[in-house]
Amino acid sequence: MKNTFKFPIIDNHIHINIEYGFGIEPIKTFEKHGGTHIFLVSLPSWCYNIHINNPNDYELLFEKTLYTASLISKKTNIKVFPILGVHPIEILYLKKNISIDEKINIICKGLEIASKYIKEKKAFGLKSGRPHFDVEDEISNASNKILNYAFCLSKELNCPIQLHDKDMSFQNIYELYQISKKYNINQNKIINHHSLPYVNICKKYNIFPSITAKLNYIENAIHSGSRFVLETDYFDDKKRPGAVLSTKTIPKNINKLINIYGEEIFWKINKENIEKIYDIEIK
Repeated sequence: MKNTFKFPIIDNHIHINIEYGFGIEPIKTFEKHGGTHIFLVSLPSWCYNIHINNPNDYELLFEKTLYTASLISKKTNIKVFPILGVHPIEILYLKKNISIDEKINIICKGLEIASKYIKEKKAFGLKSGRPHFDVEDEISNASNKILNYAFCLSKELNCPIQLHDKDMSFQNIYELYQISKKYNINQNKIINHHSLPYVNICKKYNIFPSITAKLNYIENAIHSGSRFVLETDYFDDKKRPGAVLSTKTIPKNINKLINIYGEEIFWKINKENIEKIYDIEIK
């Protein structure tokens, strides 16, 4: 079905790999089920077999993301907003024979390159974070330095930052709050990607949850308020079709829930919240 809702249907975090994945077909599926807008997030470098030897190699990765966005715009009616940045576990994939300081420098320079696209209005936010699993102290400390720099860039650009971080816990949410507080970032600009439905605790600590759009997660979130957005974190990997969630998940689940919770809550989630975070107009 095409969109028959009185509001947009938005996936806040989705990946498409036109070289090694299913390409734009998952986006056509999203559109077929009523989807209207996506935030297309740059993939990790290894998904395109790109080996990062210096910061400029990230430019190739970002150009692939922008090309994918343009292709989706040509082949579908979906409105695409690119999000560019460096996946936090890239630090584990850089060359083994360089120092940890060199690795930090490469990734931070990569984030600077992403920032240039944001300044040019070709992208709409940064992607950064920390490894979501246990790593050795040297990597953990380096990741915190990178995250601090990403927050610094976000403040400078006044742009949103989508964070791929540790598994959601009150402690980790508080850690993000403490780091972000140093930079006095707008409370609507820090997005915790792949979030659990912790709407109230995120509001308390100025984090905007982008909740994985499982049916029970959406319902749990609604019971706590409306300050959240939805994502599938679709990864476009032929070895894991439909991971993390299928692109049809958000429109299908909203269609199931709208008769229970009404239209207003989904208008706020899919339009008002998105406009507030990204300073854009959703038509």
